[in-house]
Formats: sequence, C-alpha cells, structure tokens
Amino acid sequence: MTILADDYLDFWKHHYANVAVPEDELTDDMRASAADLLERINGLLAVFGHDRGLTSGWRPQSVNDYMRELHAKNPAAPNAARTSKHITCNGCDVADSDGSLDAFIDANPDVLEQFGLWREAPGSTHGWCHLQNVQYGSWTEGKTRTFAP
Repeated sequence: MTILADDYLDFWKHHYANVAVPEDELTDDMRASAADLLERINGLLAVFGHDRGLTSGWRPQSVNDYMRELHAKNPAAPNAARTSKHITCNGCDVADSDGSLDAFIDANPDVLEQFGLWREAPGSTHGWCHLQNVQYGSWTEGKTRTFAP
C-alpha cells in the first residue's frame, strides 16, 4: 500500500477534529516536504515488500500543542515532542504492530541511507516506525541513522 499525500495531510482531522487549525497553517513548502517524505517512505516500503498504513501524519502546531497538554494531564494519552518533525511535514509514523518493518531496517540499515531517511529507535516507538527526511540534531556522516528521542 502506498501512503497517499491526502491521507498523510488529513490524518489529524480523524483524531483531533476538535482542535482549531488556521486555514493557512499548511504551506506550499510543507506540502513539498510531505511529497518528498512520502516518496522516500513509499520507496522504502516497496523494498520492504509489505503494506503499511499510517499511525500519524502531518500534525499542525495547534494539534501538537493540544497533544502535549493532554499528556501533561494524563500520562496515558499520546505525547508529542515540542519540535516534532510531524509539524513541518518531515516526519511520519508508519504502522508496525508486529515490529517487522523495524526488524527489516535493523537487518538492512543501509536502506535508510538509500532513501535519505532517519528513524527513531524502535524501543521508543512500540507499534509504529517513525521515519523522517531530515537528520536528527547530532547526526553527522557515518553515524547511525537511528536515533533515540
């Protein structure tokens, strides 16, 4: 299954429709980032050879802030990083309930470099695989493309 741009960009509406999001929050640059990200992820998924859906796509800043507030009140609620790459359309959570996508990447770490992706460590992402098309803060050439949050 190919992850479609509309599914990625509208994902938040199915879970946080109660949050007010300014009409102009999604910019053309962000749409371009989303298209780039999904091209890379869909390429990796094609090599992986198994269908996967989304567990989180674009996250407007107001939705991200709302998630952080909910989590502060109820630690069982999903959390969101203050500087989440989902906000800028540079991060995506791919469904991985059985851990086989993470296992595939562990066995084939060069696939991240092949598609210009970085991954959040599987120990922090139970049930999904977080992928992003921008490097994490301390990354330099030759370092692992898997990072701890």
